[in-house]
Amino acid sequence: MDLSILTKLNISTAEGFKYSLDHGYSNGTGSLTIDDRVIYPIGNQFLFVVESDPEIIFNAIIKVEYIQDFYKNELLGAFNYTKTEHGINNGGIFQVSVVESSWTENEAMLWVQSIRSGSNYYFPSELAMNITIGALKYSISDYNQGTGAFALAGFSKDQILQAIIETSFPVNFTLILSIQYLRTVSYEVIGSLSYAIVEAPSIYGSVQYNQDLGYYIKTIDTSLFDADEYTVRFTFHKDHYTTTKKDFNLIVLNRPTLLNGSSEFFRKIDSIHVKDAANFVFVYTDTIKGTKIANLKIQYYIWEYYDQAGNVIDNGQGNIISDIDNTYILDFDTETRAIGEYF
Repeated sequence: MDLSILTKLNISTAEGFKYSLDHGYSNGTGSLTIDDRVIYPIGNQFLFVVESDPEIIFNAIIKVEYIQDFYKNELLGAFNYTKTEHGINNGGIFQVSVVESSWTENEAMLWVQSIRSGSNYYFPSELAMNITIGALKYSISDYNQGTGAFALAGFSKDQILQAIIETSFPVNFTLILSIQYLRTVSYEVIGSLSYAIVEAPSIYGSVQYNQDLGYYIKTIDTSLFDADEYTVRFTFHKDHYTTTKKDFNLIVLNRPTLLNGSSEFFRKIDSIHVKDAANFVFVYTDTIKGTKIANLKIQYYIWEYYDQAGNVIDNGQGNIISDIDNTYILDFDTETRAIGEYF
């Protein structure tokens, strides 16, 4: 059949959505991609209806991609299952049935239902209803009229304990044990992951997936940042999946430093003779690495000259010289200065 006329072979899903071929050729080969909606299997099988001449015979190749939607990068599906035991006899022992190993016990509740005397139904608190397990007594909480509840938290299934329920006057009631099980199923989806710094959009890139480790990993060079708070935004994209974004806070701190071996205010007092030269040498150290810091953005000094009464009579500034061994020299030209006190 010539399928170059795409409408000659319409295909419908089990939900009733009708499609024509996306591509068709004169040799009887065509293809259709359904990516605008989610279709569901019936009894673990996908059903398609082909609307065409009943005498045609063809081979169909169907590729199905199962889709897991993303919600804030949470790729975990939680399923709850509750098992209930009825018919717990007075003075009897009730047994908790074992479920599939992939289910984890989450919560166990003992329900006291149909609490009544004749046609009157009561809250547990109206009867001072309590339960004694082992040597400890507990109150049974009100749930609604005629029903109470007690959470079986902190008890071991492997230990048999005697339990007695007491009330302030005789009533009839029914006991029901309810155990909730939880199972978490994770889906591993590999796609395209990128990152960008919200406050510095020029810093961005892709994140590689490590096949051996089974997750994405990225090293971000924080030397490109000033000390501040940033938002690292990761964006995950995959065809036919919902694009999702995840933000992480990144705080870049100033690196601790030492000036001439001290983190305190550095002060040095020198007395020299007229026309003598005196230089001040500084070593600026990265405390974490223990290395000298080079290539400073700002390196200058300011000075003041005082009279005998302590008044500033002159001031100025000069450049600090970078030496080849990553030290810094303040040459105040003392050999040309007038006699007096400088700061």
